[in-house]
Amino acid sequence: MLGDQDKEFKNAILSLPQKEKDRLLLKLIGKNKVLSNQLRYQLLESEDLDLRRESAVQVIDDIFQKLLKYENQYPGYLTPGQFMMELRAMSGIVNDHVLTTKDKLGDVELRLYLIESLFRFEVKVLLKANKKNQKLLAYVASRMKYILDKYSKLHEDHQFDLRERINKILIEIKQSAVNTFAEEMMLPQSV
Repeated sequence: MLGDQDKEFKNAILSLPQKEKDRLLLKLIGKNKVLSNQLRYQLLESEDLDLRRESAVQVIDDIFQKLLKYENQYPGYLTPGQFMMELRAMSGIVNDHVLTTKDKLGDVELRLYLIESLFRFEVKVLLKANKKNQKLLAYVASRMKYILDKYSKLHEDHQFDLRERINKILIEIKQSAVNTFAEEMMLPQSV
């Protein structure tokens, strides 16, 4: 991974006086939000992984509740495009969690929860395919493919724990307009 020049650079950094290394480290983390969050998590919050997952779930639930409130007050308010933007925002919450914690199980669980919530709240834009919702349907199928790829790399105990939930979602996908894209992506009927 490191080339000869990178090894030289690394050795040069390691040979700096401690005070200079500390100053440079603080300067770097001030400019890099991801690095700053990773260090904060590793140094101060590493015991709170379950709390971080629960917090992400709560944010996802809050967003879905807000969307349902708007949809109930103003039927037809949510276009497939607007809904997809909201899904991407929720996916960003999961991305931040995974980047910060490197939580492989949480990556699968949170993304699965997002898809489960989508079907639990009976989002109407998934029921019937039309020109307006093609990108949204493809997006949901691709997220499920991503989940299945990550699921296959988990320890078998975690796979066992998640199997029932994943199979339930695969059935939901089969019964929705997402199925066309799921078949194109060759998603399985069950795991």
